[in-house]
Amino acid sequence: MILFFPTIQLLLLTFIQVQTTFADAVGDLQTKGRAALDAQLAKSTTCTSGKLMVRKEWGDLSSAERKAYIAAVQCLMTSPSKLPAGQFPGAHNRYEDFVVTHMQQTLNIHATYWDWGRWAANPEASPIFDGYEWEWAEDKS
Repeated sequence: MILFFPTIQLLLLTFIQVQTTFADAVGDLQTKGRAALDAQLAKSTTCTSGKLMVRKEWGDLSSAERKAYIAAVQCLMTSPSKLPAGQFPGAHNRYEDFVVTHMQQTLNIHATYWDWGRWAANPEASPIFDGYEWEWAEDKS
């Protein structure tokens, strides 16, 4: 039993060190991301901080935000489809329009993420952060 306790201590210390290192890396990435965002906002005439949106995890939503989200989904489910019925007979409402659109684009929108593990250890080396400037707010495609 004497050897067991130091082993647990070592495991806990290793876990804490890994967690701290990860937290530092995430914090560093946030700092760099914020600096890049501020630089983009400074040189854009159409994108402003007032137009930015934050995507939240479900667990981070307030009760009112959760209710509003559910109401929005229910609204989509009661709104008629805008897709051609002859081409997409399974789409009966706006929610199903989104499902059909996702299904139609699956091979295009997910193919770029198949090799996600390649960049997981060092996301800053990913082509997403290669310095390419893109004005997302002005993308008309």
